[in-house]
Amino acid sequence: MSSWRKRLTQDAGRLQRAYLYAGAVTIFLALFIACNGALDKSPVTPVRTTIVSKRITRGRYGAASYTLTVSSWRPGRATEAFGVDGRTYRATSTQKLVVVEMHRGLFGLPWYSGVLSD
Repeated sequence: MSSWRKRLTQDAGRLQRAYLYAGAVTIFLALFIACNGALDKSPVTPVRTTIVSKRITRGRYGAASYTLTVSSWRPGRATEAFGVDGRTYRATSTQKLVVVEMHRGLFGLPWYSGVLSD
């Protein structure tokens, strides 16, 4: 907006503060999520569920990422998607049971540590 109105030099201070605040919020959120898992000492809660679909996404230069979509155990959700490694991806097949290792999270934000074929 400042560039369009030709007031970029007048708004430079506001733009600097906006970038500073956006950067600080981003760093805070990254630390919050990292600490939620790294400092969590809650025990593993195994959840048995069924694989609905599998997907491989190839990125630039052929790098692949593997995603398993499973039936959700949480109310109000139909499915859950998990990024897994290639070995886990190849060891599973659709309509088969898997065990998702869930943790409560230090700040109550649930996270998973693994998906195991049953």
